[in-house]
Amino acid sequence: MKSTTGASILSEIFSNLGQLVWSKNIATGEVSLLTEGFEELFEYPIAVLKENPRLLVESIHPEDAPYVDLFSKVLLSNTFEQSEYRIITPNGKVKWIQERKKLVKDNLGLIERLDALLIEITEQKEEGLRLFESESTFKALFYKHPSPMWVYDVETLYFLAVNDAAIKFYGYSHYEFFQMTVRQIRQQEDIEELLMAIRSNDFEKYSEKTWKHFKKDGSPIFVKLQSNALKFNGHNARVVHAMDITKQVEAETKTENAYKYLENFQDAVSRISLLGLMDEKGHLVFVNESLLEKTGNESIELIGKKWTALLSNIYTQEDFNEIWEIIQTKKIWNAQQKFLKKSGQYFWANCTIISIVEGEQAPSQYLLIADDISSLKDAEKRNREYAVKLHNILEGVTDAIFVIDKNWLITNTNNEAKRLLGKTGESLYGKNIWEIFPAEEGFKFYQFFRKAKKRKITVQFEEFYSPNNQWFDISIYPSKDGLAVCFRNVTERKQKEEERKEILEHLIVQNRDLEEFTYITSHSLRAQIANIIMLSSALDPNGLTPLNHEIFEKLHQSSVNLNMVISDLNTILTVKNKGPVLLEDVNLNNVFINAMAKIPADLSAFKKYVTPSFEKAIKIRSVRSYLETILNQLITNSIKFRSLDKTPKIEIRSEVLKNKCLISIIDNGIGIDLNKNEKHLFKLYQTFHPGKGGKGLGLYLCKILVDELNGSIDISSEKDKGTKISIIFPIPEA
Repeated sequence: MKSTTGASILSEIFSNLGQLVWSKNIATGEVSLLTEGFEELFEYPIAVLKENPRLLVESIHPEDAPYVDLFSKVLLSNTFEQSEYRIITPNGKVKWIQERKKLVKDNLGLIERLDALLIEITEQKEEGLRLFESESTFKALFYKHPSPMWVYDVETLYFLAVNDAAIKFYGYSHYEFFQMTVRQIRQQEDIEELLMAIRSNDFEKYSEKTWKHFKKDGSPIFVKLQSNALKFNGHNARVVHAMDITKQVEAETKTENAYKYLENFQDAVSRISLLGLMDEKGHLVFVNESLLEKTGNESIELIGKKWTALLSNIYTQEDFNEIWEIIQTKKIWNAQQKFLKKSGQYFWANCTIISIVEGEQAPSQYLLIADDISSLKDAEKRNREYAVKLHNILEGVTDAIFVIDKNWLITNTNNEAKRLLGKTGESLYGKNIWEIFPAEEGFKFYQFFRKAKKRKITVQFEEFYSPNNQWFDISIYPSKDGLAVCFRNVTERKQKEEERKEILEHLIVQNRDLEEFTYITSHSLRAQIANIIMLSSALDPNGLTPLNHEIFEKLHQSSVNLNMVISDLNTILTVKNKGPVLLEDVNLNNVFINAMAKIPADLSAFKKYVTPSFEKAIKIRSVRSYLETILNQLITNSIKFRSLDKTPKIEIRSEVLKNKCLISIIDNGIGIDLNKNEKHLFKLYQTFHPGKGGKGLGLYLCKILVDELNGSIDISSEKDKGTKISIIFPIPEA
């Protein structure tokens, strides 16, 4: 700057732009330039900051101070660096700053001064965080973003997701991308820097680095990358936004020796804004590359034209005259405008025009600054469309739904909710939920809603809503903005449940009475039969005639058989009504011995044909009495239904396979015709050998006991050749 007047003008320009500039003499440490905006940003008077510039450093957030120091060291070798960090004002407010620094050298190559440009980016940072917190917004911004974006796994470097712009920009298909890593689009010499950034988790250091990438066809491109960490489908990943600066790199290469004095300031502003400079009549005398690139024009097509040529034809001359009048009186004008591209398309931009005034003179030039807000406008449009879709979705859901915000205010609802609650939309929207569910009428409502909101978990419950005399089934789903509540009327179901409960209680009482009757009857019958058996055993058959002796034997045997039938029926009833069984360590050899001891006396002569083949000292956890009954019944059947034409052969085997036990009973008896009887094997009172004395209870009882042990029983048999019964059941752990 050659004069104090020039410095003040430049200071005013950057203050109007919302950008802060400072310059420090390296030799003296004196701050030669400090724009007015520093006072508002750092909340210190300008005079205090100029007197003690150390306050600028002391305001840096403690967590960010090490990174700022690191960037300052890197600045000595690069002469230009950019960083983002937070400051804490004297009032405790946290603000985000983007700072660009450049070391300026004299003709001898010695560092003469340090120039810096500061821009407050607090709003952008907070908006960015809000956007990434919303999954739906993230997807919309990601897949439909006009710039290339991708997500990659930081451990394997494989692509996890790519947007449409990346596919179009690089020329690879979705499938090809998902077979690749991020190494394959980069030049080899950049790989180590990428890995270093991943290892140190310091991507901010490379935020302004120009990276060289390659498209599928091998053509080189230059990009700047911004990335953020995120969890993506269970992967530790980073989402990357690529900005194509190929044309900019080519242009910078051709003009790298031009505009040395202001190149840092111009570059910093040009990266984020579209700039134009107008003369006193509103004719363009300068436009920056960003504006040319955005509109698709060449410089020669705009220089000398009225600035209004940049705007869409929806604006009239009367609109322009009104804008110009505002600029003349207020020195600054700002509005959202539609800018026209050479192709005939348009984009939305936030446009500001500032008068450049020398002292008391009339404005000699006007600075036009525009920021592309097309994505913001698109987002607003999508939000409106989303609101319409949400309303349609809510109306399409059969359940009643309403949405409440963090302050318990109802923000949306569907017609079913209005119907069930008996209220209109006007009486619900904007109302506190506890006006709808008063605490004194429904304490559970308050308790569960607070639980869902505080713990961020889904809560489901049923509660009686007394104003409508109805039962509601309610599900509460938390979100970052509040709660979504779904509910439906279940009064009819609750009434039926009460009816079923009454019926069940009645059946329980009836069943208990039946059990008592069965118990009394069975014990009374067994007592009488026991007396008959005892009395018949006491009689001396020698005094009977042969005919009476035969009748007596049959009477005695019938009593014994009847006693066994009642005993088996009693066992079946006991098992069916018994609760959880008690497991114990059971030795199968001992089970076999006890089962053999209970073989009826009239069949005991055939015990010698039964041979066990158990694994040595096999022990399992099961129910001893159940196993003894099963073996006794099946061995008795094998003896009872033996073949009269050959010597009986009955083999009992056991085998433990992993966590299961297999028991097999194999005989060479008369067998069963499975073609006729397979479907009736385990039914009650089913006999398959008329005249052999079967009661039709044995297999039925075995099936019940095996089921109680969570096992299975299978029978393979062939008539006149024999039968094999296989029982498999799990062995519970001790």
